[in-house]
Amino acid sequence: MWILEFLGESLVHLLVLLSAIGLLILPLLHAIPFFVTYKTAAQYILIAVFAIGIFSEGVMTSNDSWEARIAEQKIKDAKKETKAAEKTIEIVEKVVEKVKVVKEKQDALIIKVPVYITEKVDAECPIPNSVVQLFDYSATNTVPGTSEHVQEGNSDVTMSEMQKTIIVNNKQYYILKEKYEHLLKWSEEQRGLHNAR
Repeated sequence: MWILEFLGESLVHLLVLLSAIGLLILPLLHAIPFFVTYKTAAQYILIAVFAIGIFSEGVMTSNDSWEARIAEQKIKDAKKETKAAEKTIEIVEKVVEKVKVVKEKQDALIIKVPVYITEKVDAECPIPNSVVQLFDYSATNTVPGTSEHVQEGNSDVTMSEMQKTIIVNNKQYYILKEKYEHLLKWSEEQRGLHNAR
């Protein structure tokens, strides 16, 4: 309230006290001619000052109460934000570790490809162009139309190259799967933290 800012709390307390004292001693001053003449005006002024002072006291008390509530809510919000940040860090660390494991496993599989698919197998088992074409459609998530031409003959792509591509694709899938699952978990935990009272 502007009067509180202008006068200050101490002055408001003093005005209330002085106006209360003035109202109490005003009836005793009936013998002094100056006060007799202006007694009614003085009473009105003292009552107005007292009422404004009491109102201001109430506003100050109410304001202090609100400020305490606001401070309490800010503390609660800060605790929630701290917990949310801790959960975020925890989830990110889990994702980093899971992604690292996925990459290690898939990279180990790529190294194993020549063991399982030798140069002899690559030479003896050519991959038809139609398989490579269908694989490409699958990679781009498109379905060939009925008028699409199916390529005849064998591809230059070897079985080991195709298997390495499949492993790389699987690696990306599992990395995204881990991130997605942990994102869902993070989202649920954040919702729980922010909905908690």
